[in-house]
Amino acid sequence: MSRAGTAGATRASANVRTDPGRARQVIAQSRRDFVARYPDLKFSAVVGLICAYEEEDNIGAVLSAMPAEACGLPVSTLYRRRRQRPHGPRRHEAGATTFVLSENLGHGYALRVGYALAIEFGAQFVVTLDADGQNDPAEIPVMLQPLIDDEADFVVASRRLGQDTTTDRIRKAGVRVFSWVMSALAGPG
Repeated sequence: MSRAGTAGATRASANVRTDPGRARQVIAQSRRDFVARYPDLKFSAVVGLICAYEEEDNIGAVLSAMPAEACGLPVSTLYRRRRQRPHGPRRHEAGATTFVLSENLGHGYALRVGYALAIEFGAQFVVTLDADGQNDPAEIPVMLQPLIDDEADFVVASRRLGQDTTTDRIRKAGVRVFSWVMSALAGPG
């Protein structure tokens, strides 16, 4: 069973063609760096996964808005940053666990790595959010509740059900087309 929430869906990142062999090397090294940086890491039951690429101007507000709990469960934040910071995390990253891929492998690889880390380090539920502020972290409970209530195994957001504040006509048209395609693929109910 699936159910739509009101948070926005993730935006595709830059068109990146990645050699799978190279991707495995980058991910392996990045994972070793992550484990060295967080040797005793244990995520809470819920992880908010944010894969950012060139969103430095927006990510602070998103991280600041992440709730400490949702649906009665504590929330951890796992944030994919573009590059390692030599002097530690920025002030707005306080409380967020960060992972860095040394090369831009694209949004898909970043999500795969983020999901794998979240699951490996104890998450029961993973909620993905855009780093550009299009998804309101306050809506995490809307997405999470059907999973907790065992009404759904997977919840997909809908930009059409929520409040649309964009003025970009091309983006609006794209949302409508992709919404129709997803509805046609998923079928009723």
